[in-house]
Amino acid sequence: MSALDVVDGAPLLGGPLGAAAWLAAWLLPRTRRRAVPRLWPAGLPLLPLPVVSALVADRPQG
Repeated sequence: MSALDVVDGAPLLGGPLGAAAWLAAWLLPRTRRRAVPRLWPAGLPLLPLPVVSALVADRPQG
């Protein structure tokens, strides 16, 4: 699998996973005890952007 395959697949996979993580973050109870478990799925949709950026920046010139 080349880096460009990952770049093409990251938005396709990241969109539904991001929506599911966002939904999970909102469905968890809003209590102080659940604050950290709510932060993880809330931050998960931000992950595809740095992954794609790193793969594109690492691409060889030519």
